[in-house]
Amino acid sequence: MLDISDTQAIDTEDSRSAMGEIDTLTDVRDRARQEASDLSETRLGILYAAIASVAEDSIRSLRRAAKAAEAY
Repeated sequence: MLDISDTQAIDTEDSRSAMGEIDTLTDVRDRARQEASDLSETRLGILYAAIASVAEDSIRSLRRAAKAAEAY
């Protein structure tokens, strides 16, 4: 059976995991934006722009989820 200290430890671990994921996605987004800029005249540039867009959407979703979890 879980006690309150166990759930707090799990919440802390999940929060760190979410923050790590946000950091990773931020790096991916930034690199993809740079590549998209460097390759703006190519089809590959469009692909990198799409990757950056999806990463940005994922970052926003994770931040919203983290805020909702904190409020809970």
